Amino acid sequence: MKSFISALACSVLTTGLAAGLASAAASEAVRDVVREGAGDRRATLNAMELKSFDHGLLSQLTGWTSPISAGETSGKVVLLVTWASWYTASHQVLPLAQKLADQHAGDLVVVGIHHPQGFKNAVALAKSRGVSFPIAHDANGKVREALHVDQDPDFYVIDRAGQMRYADIATSSVTEAVERLIAESRNDAATLNARIDEAQRIAEENARRTGTINQEIDLRSLGEVPFTPPTEAEWAAVKLASETNSRNGWPEMPEDNRSRRRDEPEERTVALPESMPMLPSRPATKGRAVVLYFWHPLVPRTVEPTLRDMELLQKQKGRDVAVIGVLVSTGNRSSRRDDDDETNDPGMLGRAFRNTPREFHLTHTIAFNVGGELFDAAFGNSGRGSSERFALEASVRDTSVRAVRAPVVVLSSDN
Repeated sequence: MKSFISALACSVLTTGLAAGLASAAASEAVRDVVREGAGDRRATLNAMELKSFDHGLLSQLTGWTSPISAGETSGKVVLLVTWASWYTASHQVLPLAQKLADQHAGDLVVVGIHHPQGFKNAVALAKSRGVSFPIAHDANGKVREALHVDQDPDFYVIDRAGQMRYADIATSSVTEAVERLIAESRNDAATLNARIDEAQRIAEENARRTGTINQEIDLRSLGEVPFTPPTEAEWAAVKLASETNSRNGWPEMPEDNRSRRRDEPEERTVALPESMPMLPSRPATKGRAVVLYFWHPLVPRTVEPTLRDMELLQKQKGRDVAVIGVLVSTGNRSSRRDDDDETNDPGMLGRAFRNTPREFHLTHTIAFNVGGELFDAAFGNSGRGSSERFALEASVRDTSVRAVRAPVVVLSSDN
């Protein structure tokens, strides 16, 4: 047993060293930067990363508000933003791109690549949004085709060595990606591939030595433990013990008057609707506590790092807990102005529901409940429930709001 533990410790140390070298070599090239897209398209985008970007593509753009030359991008980070004057949702990212351009003037070149259609009003619209970075027209769509753009806005970030580092990333990751590459020297960017190859070689060598025992422990792989619900007599005994303050009763729950209005019930039952769509499948909840967290694809802090944290929770506690991420709208669509409807566009929300589990490699359940019935059941229609929903909606309207986190509730095994 001692020899096994020693070998396991050696495995962890050597693997950790290799992983550390890989991380340093890659300048954390992929961690925390969320890619968009799935399937064959995502595979194509992945293949574009860490390859030299053909700056000649930019010469195919026309109608420049202020033309840029190859010399102006040399040694700088380049952020490409695709958008369309006729698509309101793509306008929302322009202030973010302008903010980055202002903050990193001298190190960052931002280019707004407009859709082939609707360029007539693009320049005026961009100016009305306070945009001063160069805007150009992809009149024949060749640039979009080369970048495999699917839905505006898409973001692409090129490093100081002229390599495509991030192809089509989430809006919530743009600032992180840009700042990471700006902090990197041109030499570090230029030698990145060589350092990644060396780190990979070391990792593979160590993996061959310790592969027989270097396995990540996941207790869920042990299989289900049969759960027998308590009988009515057992329930009654525990209830009586609780009423008489016996140690065999229920644990005393802490008081938290801040999260409950006086007119709200102390206990609330929250049942999972049978018809609620879930991916990859409906989780096993029998005999388990259930953790529900509510997220929206346009509220960054409810997506990253929440999804990864909840995935870790499911992995560590999966035999006792079922974690479910519930995609919700930010409010009542009927009360929203028409020009804001894209925030809760059914198509966009549907794509997020389908693609997010694949993009984040999730094994816990993602549910689709944009009507908010589960949210209202969990928080109530007043008090904290209204506050939580308002916070979600406010953070979508104002992209500078970064403090809003995913609302979370914990349910007992009897809901």
